Amino acid sequence: MEPVVFGRCVFKDKTILTPLKIDSTLMLLCSDICSRLNELEVGAFEMTYLVSDDPPCLLETDLDMRVMYLSLMTKKKYTVTIAIKECLLSEKQNGVDDVFGGDEVVNYQSKFEVEILTEGFN
Repeated sequence: MEPVVFGRCVFKDKTILTPLKIDSTLMLLCSDICSRLNELEVGAFEMTYLVSDDPPCLLETDLDMRVMYLSLMTKKKYTVTIAIKECLLSEKQNGVDDVFGGDEVVNYQSKFEVEILTEGFN
């Protein structure tokens, strides 16, 4: 049985503790964080972690999760602080364009809103 590491996830003035294993995925961690910190949504924040005196490392992939875990095991550390920073995404960065066909939908929506706004003035 592999040792469990505890992630101390810090967001603004809130801290939660979550167990992490060698096979923990980024999505599992993100889902756990979002279920306990209701103001966060999966994909709308970034995470960094610190191991001892090393520089902060981004936590963006499952590989990053494994590297973090193995780094902690190598240094015999069983707790890691994970800093959570909320990201403000523009419309183009949040995946809306990929799902709905890009600028065409945004332009159609803008035209539709203009028609509604000017409808009562003609």
